[in-house]
Amino acid sequence: MTVARVERHIIGTKHALFPLIDEYAFKSKNLYNYANYMIRQVFIITSKLAQGKEITKEQQEYLKYINKEVDEYNTKKNILAEQKNKEYKELSYFDKEHKSIGYDFLQFVCAKGSDYKAIMAQVAQQTLKVLDKNWKSFFKSIKDWSKNKIKYTGMPSLPQYKPKTTGRFNIYFTNQNCKIIDEYIKFPECFKGLYVINIMYFKIYCGIKLYNFLL
Repeated sequence: MTVARVERHIIGTKHALFPLIDEYAFKSKNLYNYANYMIRQVFIITSKLAQGKEITKEQQEYLKYINKEVDEYNTKKNILAEQKNKEYKELSYFDKEHKSIGYDFLQFVCAKGSDYKAIMAQVAQQTLKVLDKNWKSFFKSIKDWSKNKIKYTGMPSLPQYKPKTTGRFNIYFTNQNCKIIDEYIKFPECFKGLYVINIMYFKIYCGIKLYNFLL
């Protein structure tokens, strides 16, 4: 059995890195909310269509916009498939029979926006993947709720937005953002030159590496 050992570092409000991490957490929240709005609107609009209900003019325009993005997405995917001599099954328009946005299309649309570009691509992708996972959990819960209502106190709610001004969301760095160099962790240079402060001093104690920030 393989055991993965992890470390936890608390960065308080007085830490030199706190303002930058807080800024990125705020931007990550903005992207989360933007993408969540897209998924929620498509789900709500197409659910109304499935129920034979009328949708507003604004909802019609939004669905038209999303399906225009579907055309661009399919064009791009077809070109990539031709280059690799592969076949591509086109994404269908969102309508009463197609109600959920998957990660690939979500990332394609969000990558054009300012919220996505405000943070590193790998970080943005991780934020969207968590949101995608939350929606998959929601759909799974809805399916189970429809068959076993006694297990629930009520119908599962749609994934909620984070507070607009006070909300923050996780920042997920990958090995493309952070590097371990000579037992030191080097954070992205986009941290406005303060990434040098991220060098950590360690000592061995009871077989566990204890890190202290050099500030």
